Amino acid sequence: PKYLITMRKISNILNYCLIALISLLFIITSSSFAQTSSPFHLSYKVLESYSDDTTLTMIVRLRVKNAGLTPLEQVSIQANNSFNASVQAGEIYFDQIKPNETVLSADNLIITIDMSLYDQRAPDTSIVWLVHYIDDDKNTIREEIAL
Repeated sequence: PKYLITMRKISNILNYCLIALISLLFIITSSSFAQTSSPFHLSYKVLESYSDDTTLTMIVRLRVKNAGLTPLEQVSIQANNSFNASVQAGEIYFDQIKPNETVLSADNLIITIDMSLYDQRAPDTSIVWLVHYIDDDKNTIREEIAL
């Protein structure tokens, strides 16, 4: 019959649901993450996500907000280490981020998660970003931010 759903179709539907769930978790985690002592807030903007049988790949841009009252100068960000994810990225650089300004990285980052390690559930993932910037007092600040 034409309404018979095959196991392969069900598997594909579950796979797409899993991709959507992981993408949503990245967005929620990154947008709800807030630091109380730092003017620097970091999150992701997911541009695209796709999966094959074993790998989930997301193309993202970093979203940076200066929640402070003074500009942040010479901001650089790079992936320091990760748990259950890999990042193909160089260093992201911003010349200046003004107070209350939110900027997106010009470059896309590729985050890859090996889904063969998991059985139809979203994996726990974390990427630690190493952030350097110069504050208004000309101090070089180094922070690690986990997303």
